Amino acid sequence: MECRVGFVGAGSVARALARAASARGWPVCFYDIDRERAGEAASQYGGLSFSSLQGLAAESEAIVVAVPGPAAGGVMVEAARSSRSGTLVVDTATFKRGVVAAARGMPPRVLAALTHPLFGGRASRPEKHYVAVMPFPGREGVVEAERLYREMGFNTIRLRSWEEHDRLAGYSIGLVYALAEALYAALESGGLDLDSPLPSTTYRVLGMLAQSVLSDSPDLRGEILSNPSTREAAASLASALMEVARGAGPRGRGRSSYNLLYRLLEEC
Repeated sequence: MECRVGFVGAGSVARALARAASARGWPVCFYDIDRERAGEAASQYGGLSFSSLQGLAAESEAIVVAVPGPAAGGVMVEAARSSRSGTLVVDTATFKRGVVAAARGMPPRVLAALTHPLFGGRASRPEKHYVAVMPFPGREGVVEAERLYREMGFNTIRLRSWEEHDRLAGYSIGLVYALAEALYAALESGGLDLDSPLPSTTYRVLGMLAQSVLSDSPDLRGEILSNPSTREAAASLASALMEVARGAGPRGRGRSSYNLLYRLLEEC
C-alpha cells in the first residue's frame, strides 16, 4: 500500500495529523524507533507501520518528520535520501534554525518545506487549528506543503522565512513557556504553589495555562526555553515587569474576552 502521508515519529503531534488525514480516507504510515508505538499508531488510524525509516520513505507521497527539534534536520535528510523524486518532506519543529542547518544535505530531487502545527496532540477539529508554513531556503515545496495541510482540513499561515517564524514563535510560544516558569518561580518564592492564590476568573485561566505548559516534558520545555528567540522575548518580558515593579501604570489595550473565559471555565 502506498502511503499518502508517512509519519516519522508516532508521538502526539503525528497522531493529531494522522487523525485528520485518516478521516479523509488517506492511507497513513508510521515509523518510530519505538516499533511498538508505531504499530499502535498504525492500528489506531488504519495504516501501516514500518520497521525502517527507509522503508517508509520509499512508500510515501509526503513525509512528515515529527521528531524533537534537535533531531529533525538529520532525519529529514535521511528520509529524503530514501524517497522517490518529487516526494514532499516537511518537519514539525517548534524552532527552525537548527533544522535548516542540519537539513541542507537533502538531495535536490525532493520537495521540502518547514511547517509548524500550532496545536498539541489533543486537537480533534482541524478547522479550528492552524499550521504555519514557510519555505525551506533554496527549495520548492512550500505550495505543496500548504496544500497538504489544507486538504487535511487545517488552516494555514504562510510566513516569508524561518527567521520570521522563529522570532514570532519566541514572542508567542516561547514567551508563554517563560511566563509559566516565571509564575511558578514567583509563587514558590512567596511560599505558594499554582493552586494557592484566590481563584479569580483571570487567575484560574492563567493557572490552567501554566499547569498545561508545566506538564510538558522537561526536554520539550528545555528546548523551547533555551532557544535564542525565547531568550530575546523573555528579556523583553523581564524588562516590562521591572517597569511595573517600579510603578509604571497600565499601557496596553485589548479586546474583552470575558464571555469566552467564563464559558471555558464553566465547561471544564
